[in-house]
Amino acid sequence: MTMSPNPPPGGKVKAFGPSNELLYTLTDIGGSESRVGAVLWGLGIAEIKTARTLAKKGIVSLQIRINGDDFYDDARRNEIYRKSGIDYCKLAMDKLAADRGVTSFILMGNCACANLCFQAAVHDTRVVGLILTNPYISRGQLLRTGLLRKLAQPAVWTQLRANGRARARATFRTLLRLIAGRLKLGMSSERKGSQTVPSPLIELPENFGSMLRGLCGRGLRVLVACTASDDSFHYLSRRYGEDLSELEAQRHLSFASVASAAHVFSQDDDAAGLLNDAIADWVQATTLTASSAAASTGYRLADARESLVHT
Repeated sequence: MTMSPNPPPGGKVKAFGPSNELLYTLTDIGGSESRVGAVLWGLGIAEIKTARTLAKKGIVSLQIRINGDDFYDDARRNEIYRKSGIDYCKLAMDKLAADRGVTSFILMGNCACANLCFQAAVHDTRVVGLILTNPYISRGQLLRTGLLRKLAQPAVWTQLRANGRARARATFRTLLRLIAGRLKLGMSSERKGSQTVPSPLIELPENFGSMLRGLCGRGLRVLVACTASDDSFHYLSRRYGEDLSELEAQRHLSFASVASAAHVFSQDDDAAGLLNDAIADWVQATTLTASSAAASTGYRLADARESLVHT
């Protein structure tokens, strides 16, 4: 999705990272030390609202995004995400650790950045919480899921049987060729402009369900928030509904539907407000287990300034 070329908010926004490749702003907390911090991808209204919500719970937040004109170019921005996105997540966590003494982190991202945060959590045990909003779903993933879902409908097979065995075999072969052709078309179109960077880090991994279970088994707490009309909501519900339901029942995860048509929350004030309500509810109900770098205590976000302990 093309980003509107609006300048970042001034004043407190500064450059950092190698060759000042990133912009950041800090939403601090007053009067106490934060042991849990958050890295939020984006400098828009949604991230500002989230940072303020987290600050009320004693959590300092670092908002980041790519610096310069590359941010407004889809192909170039995605190339940077693929090449350096996880390193940037780690760099932001290192900065919060150095500047504020934070030892455990929540990562938040929208679309491709949601998937970057997910991958960063897999590779860095300091991450104890994830907020994934409208994760990016590739065209190939959508095509495959849609076609396979149609093939799973009983009416399709009833019609095939009614047409006779020979006709059924011919139709089935046609369907297989159609699936293969559509997948090839979808995947080839996605690779244009990024053939030199084949890393799939901005796509949702195919083994997302098992990876998510692994993260939750490590103690992570996860919020997946999607607008009701977004491809991600329908794809996740159909493909990983069983995993999400089970993890919700175990209170490791919350899968929230946001009543909005927006895909990028940072550009829609109403959508940002609805998302913030979902995040506030998650914060109130969620217990985080500190990473091994911190004390082995359960951290309840809603009481972060006080005891931070939840049983």
